[in-house]
Amino acid sequence: MTRLALVILIALWGCSNWTHKDTVLETAFIAVTAIDWEQTETITHNCGELNPAIGRCGDVIPVNLYFPVVIAAHIAIAAVLPPGWCRAAFQGITFGVEATTTYWNHSARELR
Repeated sequence: MTRLALVILIALWGCSNWTHKDTVLETAFIAVTAIDWEQTETITHNCGELNPAIGRCGDVIPVNLYFPVVIAAHIAIAAVLPPGWCRAAFQGITFGVEATTTYWNHSARELR
């Protein structure tokens, strides 16, 4: 949880011109990405990752490099998008993708 708190703090620092909705959506994305990060550490330990950027065993891009870069890139993209529906759509869609991924990861683990 310390990692998650630190990532959220860093994410929100410098985004003072964001609306409350922007901040909530970005925080939700970061939270669900942190869950994916934790799941992926276990999945790569068992060499079962499906993301080709990471590799089945985490041998392409290390998990602890991949996720901070994804989070930083997401924050940067959201910050440069125009406020309103465009930024909200980006944040909402990417949150949905991450939430679906974490659900799938959890469901796959339950089936083992």
